[in-house]
Amino acid sequence: MRAPAEEQVIVVSTSDLRRAGLRDGFDPCPAPILAAVFAPGASRPMARSRAEADPSYKQIICYVVLMCQGRLFHYRRSARATEHRLAGLRSLGVGGHLNVTDDGEVASPAGLERAIRRELAEEVVLDEVPAIEYLGIINDDSTPVGRVHVGLVAAARLARPAVRLRDATLVDGRFDPPASLLGRAAEFETWSQLCLPALVNLLGTS
Repeated sequence: MRAPAEEQVIVVSTSDLRRAGLRDGFDPCPAPILAAVFAPGASRPMARSRAEADPSYKQIICYVVLMCQGRLFHYRRSARATEHRLAGLRSLGVGGHLNVTDDGEVASPAGLERAIRRELAEEVVLDEVPAIEYLGIINDDSTPVGRVHVGLVAAARLARPAVRLRDATLVDGRFDPPASLLGRAAEFETWSQLCLPALVNLLGTS
């Protein structure tokens, strides 16, 4: 029996992203980094196993925050999570890799939108099709996971807090006011910690 083909993810040179202004932390101005990602010749496919071991490239991650009535959805990655380095930690972001099934062999705005919709469908069950708004870029070179990924933070605003986790490795999903999560930051993965203050400012402190 033929082994299943390895996932091919879309990557961009880390040096290209740095020239475009990529820095550690949360950047609320995603346009320059997206322009670098979409520039002709900037992106390419790579086997995920290779990309995970090569920090000279960054994998593009769709990191979608679900918002409803001033509250943020968050959940915990179980011990069975695909990304074992994040197991046990809570997250604000739903999503995953931009790959060749979304976009062919180069990144594009339409492919990024398809990746976001696909990842939402794979990880959660929603009873509506939310509008997507890009909020910023997350980068964190202080961890092994962060060194090989860059995150596009997007908001999906929901009319009702009707979200069910579809991925069995994700558990304990709930909505809470963003300010109430600040004191629990240590429970969250680094990317969530980096973008949480910006989300508090966006949604308020109630």
